[in-house]
Amino acid sequence: MGALFNILTHSLGSIFLGIVIAVGGVVLMFFIIHSWWRNSNFTPLSFLIAFILLFLLSYQAVLICGAVTIKTYGDDVECTVNKLMDQVPPDTQLSSEDAQVILNQVSNEFPIVGYYVNKVESWGNTPSSIAKSLVDALHRYLNWFILRRIGWCLLFIVFGAVAVINTISKENRNGKSPRYTSRRLNSKRGSRYRASRYRGR
Repeated sequence: MGALFNILTHSLGSIFLGIVIAVGGVVLMFFIIHSWWRNSNFTPLSFLIAFILLFLLSYQAVLICGAVTIKTYGDDVECTVNKLMDQVPPDTQLSSEDAQVILNQVSNEFPIVGYYVNKVESWGNTPSSIAKSLVDALHRYLNWFILRRIGWCLLFIVFGAVAVINTISKENRNGKSPRYTSRRLNSKRGSRYRASRYRGR
């Protein structure tokens, strides 16, 4: 919940976009299910599952949008670090402790960045390279964070789709698409018609 609170505070646009994406995902899932089970009727339980799924997807989508937004802070973070290094001799070798102090100062300037990257290990950096090193660490973490959120979204959608399919009206829960069933019925009718014509001869 900490990430969501930080995004609520610093990136309201991510909330709106995340909710829109989540609504679109749930609507698309229902459309696909209804297209496959064409004569299906959704029950109140189906919509309850959809509401729960919408909440879960919204949470994950907002985090994804927030992480994407934070990635755009890279240039600002790099600029801030370079300003902090202006008074440091260019040939100074910065330790991990020095890098951590710099990261803490950046987090004071950009609080939401501190949530995603609160510890950094760095060896052999100089004042001219530490800024890029910190930004690269931020991007690596955010890329992994986004991939994990996408994985959770896909998992929720799969479980949600299975749950909704199991709550649609019983007359359509035969495991086959109504289009498949109608083709079988038409095929049987055609066979009976041909057989009756043959007997008539």
